[in-house]
Amino acid sequence: MQTETYMNAHIGQLAPDFSLIDHNKRKVTLSEFQGLKNVVLSFHIYTFTDGWRDQIAAFLSTQREFEARDTQVLGISTDPRPTQTAYYLCRSPNLSYPIPLLSDFYPHGAVSKSYGLFKEDTGTARRAVIIIDKNRIIRFKKQYSTKISSTPTGQTTISLDLDVKDILSNIDGMRS
Repeated sequence: MQTETYMNAHIGQLAPDFSLIDHNKRKVTLSEFQGLKNVVLSFHIYTFTDGWRDQIAAFLSTQREFEARDTQVLGISTDPRPTQTAYYLCRSPNLSYPIPLLSDFYPHGAVSKSYGLFKEDTGTARRAVIIIDKNRIIRFKKQYSTKISSTPTGQTTISLDLDVKDILSNIDGMRS
């Protein structure tokens, strides 16, 4: 894994470049998209969680809208690559998966750190979305919260405040 050194990437700055391995053991490098596609980095805490399931479902259900905007979504967590592969195999073993699931495991959380999203106390990335334009400039950065509650029957429910329409709207704003 290679990464440029940035303490905390901000809107209007050049996005830190990185290379990570995806769920199919392919190397994905951010700068490969430069000049070709916008990129949405979707950071999540752990891959096998209800929060990630809902987060990835929101992106998968609107994948065509991202494609129409020349935008590639990349999922990133500090889970090891075999965990990303296991998630992929559990969810869509016979389907192509349009969103690469990237492992920021080693050096642990280096990409999350370069974007200011690493939580030292848990060793995980914060749940966040970063939009990067075709020139590799950060145009949008937002952390999202997860609300955990219990139903009267004792079931735990999780809800995200992630709004894909807001993300698409921000991408549209970059084109005008």
